[in-house]
Amino acid sequence: MGVDVVRARLDRAVFVLLCALAVVLPVSTAGVEICGAAAIFLFLINRGITGCRQGGAAGAMGAVPLRLVIPLVFFLGICGLSILWSVDPKLSLRAFGGKSIGAALLLVTAAGTLTSRDRILRFSLCLLASAFVVAMDGGWQLWQGHDLLRGEALLRGCVSASMNHPNGLGAYLIFALLPALSLMLWSWTKEAQGVFSLISVRSLITGLTVVLCVVLGFTFSRGAWVGFLVGGGVLVALRRRYLVPLVLVVVLFLVIFLPLIISFRHAALFSNNPLFTQSLDVVGSGRIGFWKDAVHIISDYPLGTGLNTYTVVIRKYVTTWHAYPHNSYLQMAAEIGMAGLIVFLWFIWSFVQVTARRIARSNHDAAGALAVGFLAGWAGIMVQSGLDTTFYSVQLSRMLWLVMGLLLAAAVMMAKDRPVTETDPDI
Repeated sequence: MGVDVVRARLDRAVFVLLCALAVVLPVSTAGVEICGAAAIFLFLINRGITGCRQGGAAGAMGAVPLRLVIPLVFFLGICGLSILWSVDPKLSLRAFGGKSIGAALLLVTAAGTLTSRDRILRFSLCLLASAFVVAMDGGWQLWQGHDLLRGEALLRGCVSASMNHPNGLGAYLIFALLPALSLMLWSWTKEAQGVFSLISVRSLITGLTVVLCVVLGFTFSRGAWVGFLVGGGVLVALRRRYLVPLVLVVVLFLVIFLPLIISFRHAALFSNNPLFTQSLDVVGSGRIGFWKDAVHIISDYPLGTGLNTYTVVIRKYVTTWHAYPHNSYLQMAAEIGMAGLIVFLWFIWSFVQVTARRIARSNHDAAGALAVGFLAGWAGIMVQSGLDTTFYSVQLSRMLWLVMGLLLAAAVMMAKDRPVTETDPDI
């Protein structure tokens, strides 16, 4: 068997594993770990074969442009250094190897594997199909009081489906809903007539989008709602002709679900009912208090407490919630210091520079519609993460880095469709 055949088979295997990861992500944490680790392992083997054949070392980071590699390496470096002064070095070491390095390699693996329109479309369809199944499972949970996939019970009237918490389901649905919404709006344009000639196909995409939107509403996750609204705004910025239908979708969403959240959760979009917050049933409210605790930790530990140690340190403080601060950025600053947070934001800004312009100028086809949708969903998640622990969820963090790899691959693909000018970002 020739080297080229081995490389091609390894490449296909990695792609299949990434698709499997997209499918099992909302259902099984173990499946996420297994599929992700296997995909990274095979990808690195393939890169090693490529390097040997070329007579030199072919780094895995070759799939990522240098302007993005530099801040990513600095960020990983700070994460690694935090082990030295961690309040629990063993815990931080495990987090560095299993989470930080693993997340970065997943980004590289996705960016280096989803290298064609066909693969981007197939991977996206796997992700959307899985999200639709989970959304239907959430509908069953709302009706019967428990979901079918994992037997999770309805949490105070809030749908969580197979995820551990309604907030987690809400964040996951942002990733799927914005691409589905973008694809739906594109499917009804003139450009899509040659692809979606059958009205039934367009209706199917529209139905999928409606189901995702309804289940997002019944999570009653206000952070996810805010992320969805922000993502919708980004989608309009990327595709201005979506303005009117998106405004109608948002208005309809708020008209339906704002009265329901006041009725079911005794809460408004940005504040809780004082009577409700004083009851014993409240879970997850009082974020300002949690954020103050995080700020105290940042003040007391300027260099950070070490990766994955927030729940250890918070026990020393007087608080009613000895867990996460429901703000991924504050938790990051508490664990790896303000310097670590600044470098991470540098990495995020570099990622936007590398991807946003290319994707915004993408062709008006299915791949372009999905790309702008995923970029809008990613932007929504970055906002939602300031209201929850998205970066620190195994499933959601893997989804975040996986989608970033997809967007990077899409940006590279879009760059090949148009001539490069002096003002274009280097890719």
